[in-house]
Amino acid sequence: MYKVDTKAFRIRMIECGYTTFEKLAEASGVNRNTISDIANGKSYPSGAVLQKLTWALNLEPEQAGRIFLCPVLASDESTEG
Repeated sequence: MYKVDTKAFRIRMIECGYTTFEKLAEASGVNRNTISDIANGKSYPSGAVLQKLTWALNLEPEQAGRIFLCPVLASDESTEG
């Protein structure tokens, strides 16, 4: 199981000049609420959304993997829900 590294996601947004979810939404074509949910760890992006965000954030495949395919450790699972 994987989760989004929300800190790395937000850092990359800022590095790319996206200071709000709205700005990233405009650039990526992804709904602002969807971006907010991803950035807050409330949802995981679909393949199509992942592709759009990867493009808008100018991520190399390895960078995208580190941000969007962060493994969930057993200790993380025990603290959820």
